[in-house]
Amino acid sequence: MATDLMSKAELLKAVSEKSGLSAGDSGAVLDALSETIAEQVAAGRTVQLLGVGRISRRWREERTARNPRTNAEVKVPARHVPAISWASNFKSSIA
Repeated sequence: MATDLMSKAELLKAVSEKSGLSAGDSGAVLDALSETIAEQVAAGRTVQLLGVGRISRRWREERTARNPRTNAEVKVPARHVPAISWASNFKSSIA
């Protein structure tokens, strides 16, 4: 399945056109938003973006994985991982 990847530059151009902000200002907003979300999720908080979804962290238990090249078993340590629960209206707008 081929994907059409939108670059950060394309995203900034689209945001600046919709918001009326300059590309530089849009970039500053996007960078600040990304940094703030990462900080809050790392601190254990859930960030809710209305109309998009919730970004949180989940605990993943230790598990055994397999290296596909060598077929050797590898222990993957327990850790927190980011998780997104998409809003229902966001999911339905994509379908």
